[in-house]
Amino acid sequence: MSLRTFATERERLEDLLAELAAFGRDRDGDRLRASIADLEAKLRENRFHAVVVGEFKRGKTTFVNALLGAPVLPTAVVPLTSIVTAVTWGPEPRAEIRFADGRVTSVPVEDLARYVTERGNPGNRLRVERAVLTWPAEDLRDGVVLVDTPGVGSVYRHNTDAARRFVPEADVAIFITSADPPVSESELAFLHEVREHADRVFFVLNKVDHLTEEERAEALGFTERTLSEAIGRPVRVYPVCARCAVEAKVRGDAEALESFGFPTFERDLRAFLMREKGDAILRSVARRALALVADERNALEVEERALGLSSGELAEVHRRLEDVYERVRLARADLRPLLEAETGRLMAWVDEELERLARRTEQRLRAEVRAYLDERPGRPSREALRELTEAVLRDEIDRWRLAHERALAERFRAVTARFVENAQAIAAETVQRSGEILGIALAAAPLEVGLAGDSRFSYSFFEIPTIVESILPDVRRFLPTQTARRMVLRDMDQHIHEAVDKHRGRLRYDLWQRLERSRLELERALDARLAETVEAIRRGLERSERRVQEAGAAADGSTREARARLERLAAGLSALAEASDAA
Repeated sequence: MSLRTFATERERLEDLLAELAAFGRDRDGDRLRASIADLEAKLRENRFHAVVVGEFKRGKTTFVNALLGAPVLPTAVVPLTSIVTAVTWGPEPRAEIRFADGRVTSVPVEDLARYVTERGNPGNRLRVERAVLTWPAEDLRDGVVLVDTPGVGSVYRHNTDAARRFVPEADVAIFITSADPPVSESELAFLHEVREHADRVFFVLNKVDHLTEEERAEALGFTERTLSEAIGRPVRVYPVCARCAVEAKVRGDAEALESFGFPTFERDLRAFLMREKGDAILRSVARRALALVADERNALEVEERALGLSSGELAEVHRRLEDVYERVRLARADLRPLLEAETGRLMAWVDEELERLARRTEQRLRAEVRAYLDERPGRPSREALRELTEAVLRDEIDRWRLAHERALAERFRAVTARFVENAQAIAAETVQRSGEILGIALAAAPLEVGLAGDSRFSYSFFEIPTIVESILPDVRRFLPTQTARRMVLRDMDQHIHEAVDKHRGRLRYDLWQRLERSRLELERALDARLAETVEAIRRGLERSERRVQEAGAAADGSTREARARLERLAAGLSALAEASDAA
């Protein structure tokens, strides 16, 4: 049996959507075609974020190159990667650099090293936020976005921080280690920090080509035991040679590639992404398309029934249905203010929680600054105070986000569930009453909604050195040590408040944006479901009237043919949705 991948299943679903769109063109279904275009966009926009983490010299970037099938990203024997690089599929190689100030610059792929490496961009003096590379790699066709992070445990503290922050955000993390040297203390410490996400971590033992079969088995067993102890559950470790895989892919040597263990990892990664996220997307779109098919079935039933009505009976049906449509129109108008009120209450809760976060973070920062100064009687270090401020802010914000983003999603689903239920009830009642008016049985379809993902929050620590530098240069030059320390304490109190307040504002804006996107998506989905329900009934009546005008009420076979097309579409969509359910 061939492996189910998101790319292959998406193609099946896209073919079914194209057939449904063609049905809409043949049947004058403008709204149907617009709804299908929305579903096609949802499929295209879906992404799986796979973050690659590992210690310096483990071959992390070479591993990314192996997934890409070419030596694309720069590698070296010194700590090299300093900027996060995202790689996504594209028909042609292309690179762009996104700066902290919002600028975006396209650059030749071969110039990436100037922006993403410690050698080309030491200390990130260019203030690069991230690099984005598009590359025509088969492993990216499923919508995978590879995120190459700076090394864990390198001499650069910001590298480890960047890797740690990305793991909770990813759909899957790929942790790269190697046998020489064995798993380090810094790697174990990193795994301890992210262990609650370990069910989404793939572990890779790289550079096994340097080992004999006996040494490989020993290294694999040791690594699996060590990692299992670190995260508190059994893990599987994939032994590979990333460098060998790159060379084999460049040569097109499938046999050599298999011997280096890479295809096994790639197959398992694809299966995981399908199971964890791909099936949910496919199932959601397939069920949404099934709802559209149900609408079209209703339109056909209405069309056939209306053909048997006299002009007087048809006029009475129109009049009674308009009363039904009016109820739906009023319900749609009520959606926005009611949803806005609910999301406003959610943001009030977020503000309360952010206020607690700000107070706790300020207290911790002041305590740690005082402890730092108490432990070091000399003149204060600007660099150390900057690193301390960054580390505490990141730690507090990361822990807050991990807990509260999930809570916000749950609260959003809870408070909006009744809107979904009400809209479902109104749609079902509309269909039922319309069927009763016409004397036929019609069917209503369900709706799925959720909280928007894709967090826009990012740290803004370029300003923190400026804050600290504004305190220290004159102090260090002209003032006695004790006077300097007192001034540092006084000024740090003020600037700690400013830094915390700034990041609280950024975090609030990020959550507000996500909540607003979720509200608007829900509002549009509910509004569209109600509109589609009414539109299908109206379309059936209009078609019957047009057929009477053009060819009389005699059956012409078009309805039977349309019903058969819908049955075939429903069967295909149901099979795809059921396969996603069973996976």
